[in-house]
Amino acid sequence: MSLSRWCKNHPFGGACHGIDISEEMMRIGAEKVNDLGLNGRIDFERQDCTATTFAANSFDAATISFGIRNFPDIPAAARELQRILPPLGVLVIAELSSRRTSRYAWVTSSTQGVLSPLIGRFFR
Repeated sequence: MSLSRWCKNHPFGGACHGIDISEEMMRIGAEKVNDLGLNGRIDFERQDCTATTFAANSFDAATISFGIRNFPDIPAAARELQRILPPLGVLVIAELSSRRTSRYAWVTSSTQGVLSPLIGRFFR
């Protein structure tokens, strides 16, 4: 289930902001929001995940779905997430990439064909 579909089914009092460095991903997100009638509840802004314009401790939660593998500097993004989330803030990262050099690579390669599609449907 996508965040926008979750928001449609679970009314909330706060704001929801989607950020991405890619204009195309924001266009796709805005299209989903529009199709679900959630304009005004979810907005999108082009930002670099390593240096956002948001104030410190300004979010209750942050999610990253199948994108952290594309971050050019994961440690810098982690520092930024720590900055914008309060000490008890929630961070959810959904990522199913595997490391080919890991001694456990056989586990991910043998299960990814089954688990990835099932988990991916939840975040759609």
